[in-house]
Amino acid sequence: MVRTGQTLALLLLPFFLSAQVPGVWTSAGLKATSGGPWSWSAQVESRWDGPHDTGFLDLAVSREWGRHFEANFQWRTSLNHGDIGYAPEYRAALRLTAKGDLGRGSWDARFMAQEARPWIRVPDWAAAPLGRSALRGRVGYTSPWMGRWRWGLSTESIWRDHTFDAQRNRLDLDLDLNSADRLTLGYQLELGPADPDHVLRIGWTHDLGTWQPLRDRRRAAVPPARSFDATGSPVITEGRSAGLPVCAADQIFLSEAGTATTPADFIELHNPTDRDCRLTGWRFDDDEQLEDWVGTTEVVPAHGCWVAYSDGPGGFDSGLSAEGERIYLADPEGNVRVYALSAGTKKLAETFDFSGVSRAAPPSPGRHLPLGE
Repeated sequence: MVRTGQTLALLLLPFFLSAQVPGVWTSAGLKATSGGPWSWSAQVESRWDGPHDTGFLDLAVSREWGRHFEANFQWRTSLNHGDIGYAPEYRAALRLTAKGDLGRGSWDARFMAQEARPWIRVPDWAAAPLGRSALRGRVGYTSPWMGRWRWGLSTESIWRDHTFDAQRNRLDLDLDLNSADRLTLGYQLELGPADPDHVLRIGWTHDLGTWQPLRDRRRAAVPPARSFDATGSPVITEGRSAGLPVCAADQIFLSEAGTATTPADFIELHNPTDRDCRLTGWRFDDDEQLEDWVGTTEVVPAHGCWVAYSDGPGGFDSGLSAEGERIYLADPEGNVRVYALSAGTKKLAETFDFSGVSRAAPPSPGRHLPLGE
C-alpha cells in the first residue's frame, strides 16, 4: 500500500525531473564513528555548471548528545574556477542539529554559521569585507519509501551579511546498496535574486562503522579472550556452549584483575564447581551501567577460568584504573557483585576469593591461585 509520504514523492518527482537541470553536482564520502558519541566524515565534491566550476574537500567532526542533538564542525578546502583559472578558497562552519521521529520517518532542524574566508587563513577582515560570513537555517523530513529506498524533502534559507541571499529546496532519493554503501539521487532548486538555479545531485557514501586505527593496531597485539582448564592450559570451546547451562550466580566469581599489566588490563572469572557452564547474559563493567562487556557463548570449564583483556578480541572496552576503583560483575538475573580494586603497581595483580577478599600477587591469568598460594 502506498502511503501519504510516498504519494507526495511520486507526485513531485515528475515535476522536478522535467525541470531544466543545467548544473550537476557529484560527490563521494566516507564516514565513521569512534565507538562513542564522536564521529568523523570526509567528502569530495565536484560541481559542473556547464564547464567545471568547483571542487572541494570537506572534513568534519561531530558529537551527539543523546538521540536528538548533534554538533558538527566542518573545514572545507576548495578550488573555485574564476576568470583567471582556479583559485583556492577555505570555509569553516559550525552546525547544530536537532532531530526526532515523526510518523514513519524522521525530522531534523539545523542551524549553521559559516565563515567563507576563515580568520585562521585570512586574518585581515578588510581584505574581504563582503560575503565572508553567512547564517543558514534548514528543516527537513526523511521517510522510508519502497524496499531499500527512502525519500527526503528539505528547505534551507541562507543569509549573508545580515541580508537574505537564497533559498534551497531539495528532494532526495536514497538507495541502500548494502549495509555500508548508499547512493543518493537528488534535485535542488535554488531561489535568489538571480534566475532560479536547477541542480541534479549524485552522491555515494561509504560507512566504515566503528573505525579506530590506533586502537585496532593495539588490539592486534593483545591476546584474545580464552578459556583455561584446571591446570591452566588453554581450552578450545568453540561449538560447545549451546549444550551447556548458563553459569549460575553461585558458580562464577571474579578471581583476578590486572591493572596496568602487560600486555593489557585483564579480568579472570573462575568456576570452582564440577560443571562446565557458559557466560551468556553475564555482564562486566567498571561502571554501574554494566555496558562494557556482555557474555554470549564464552565457556568457563569446571575448576577452570575464563580470561579477557582490555581492548583484546572478545574482551572488554574500558581499562581498569591502577589508582583503585570499583568493578561490577552481574549474572543474567541482575544480581550484581562489587569488587574493590586497590591502588597497585605495574608488576602486580589482585586476586579474590569467592567472598571478595583480596590480596596483591604476581599476574597469573588463566591459572587460578587460591589465597595464600
